[in-house]
Amino acid sequence: AIQGDLAIIGAPGDNGGEGSVYIFEKEADGTWTQTARYVAEFPDAGGNFGCSVAISGERAIIGGFLKDDGATDAGAAFIILRGPTGSWSREATLLAGVPEGDANFGHSVAISGDRAIVGAPEEGSDAAAYVFETDGSTWTRAARLEGTTYAGNKFGNSVAISGDWAAVGEPNYNDYVPGGAGYNSGAAHLFQRDAAGGWPKAIKLLPSDVLAHEHFGISVAMRGDRLIVGSGQGDYGQYGPGSAYVFALSAGGVWTEMQKVIARDGAVSDEFGISAAVDEGYAVIGSRNDDDMGSGSGSAYIVGVKDVCDVIATDGTLNSRVRITWDDRCYSETGFRIYRDDDKIIDLNPNTEIYEDFDAEPGRTYEYAVVPLLGSLSEEGLPVSDFGWHS
Repeated sequence: AIQGDLAIIGAPGDNGGEGSVYIFEKEADGTWTQTARYVAEFPDAGGNFGCSVAISGERAIIGGFLKDDGATDAGAAFIILRGPTGSWSREATLLAGVPEGDANFGHSVAISGDRAIVGAPEEGSDAAAYVFETDGSTWTRAARLEGTTYAGNKFGNSVAISGDWAAVGEPNYNDYVPGGAGYNSGAAHLFQRDAAGGWPKAIKLLPSDVLAHEHFGISVAMRGDRLIVGSGQGDYGQYGPGSAYVFALSAGGVWTEMQKVIARDGAVSDEFGISAAVDEGYAVIGSRNDDDMGSGSGSAYIVGVKDVCDVIATDGTLNSRVRITWDDRCYSETGFRIYRDDDKIIDLNPNTEIYEDFDAEPGRTYEYAVVPLLGSLSEEGLPVSDFGWHS
């Protein structure tokens, strides 16, 4: 996991099988240097400490889903904090409400500021994920999130959190409703923090074209208004090369499927989408069985996940128009909306990449913004702007 100039890498088989994590820092010249190695304060051989990691600011979270905390193989997660001198120390140990044997608590972890989420995909009869929050000194359980009523669906196999939103993958979800995708098609669940501090379920996401056995939700990644959901055997059904879906959050609070991402060189069982991360308009998507460098050598792909990219408002000449162009990165927009100096001037059809403003007044500079319209309600996505001049 990486954020800014810090990266953390788990090594669950290290330290005589007790596990550890390695922390790297980016130097001024662009090189990465190992600055710390952290081992669990309470050793537990085979506890898989470091099986999952995430980082946010000066804090990191580490999962150990087979740790014997409270029960055999119940699992645990650990918050570590970077001190003023650069050293890392444990801030908190996170446990399920009632630790349960073989719950796999800590199988997945994520952290964002003063909130963290931990998946327990084998807990009880229904599986779970837990949200934790800190007041700056003490971490407490804020919510237990639930998916369906069947633990075999692996709810909590993947988790993500950003601001007031949390995402939980359920890759073995069976969509048996009439017209549904069927066995192991998968799902992702979104939860939104309310004013009272609760985390009620907001929506269950299903992609537009998922099939049985595609395991949508095998990975989730969230940053701001972008959500990536991996489908490890997607784009074909069972043994497919894999795919990932990009969802965007509109200003009105609606999540809409924006694009489906596949590897251009994908092959059967590559498992593209098995892991994912997103930040600043780009996503990294893992494909662990890709054979480019040898059988099962694996690879990762970097893809853009912006709605609209590279808006250019070309300067007009006397008695001519200002031309606005952009790169359409949307997958399922219902149209585009053009603003001039914050005033809406026109709505355009989907798949449009150019607009000419014949009403621009000579001698003025305008700020033009292009905004994608998303979903059946035509909610506005993120605007992208540029300045244009009519001489």
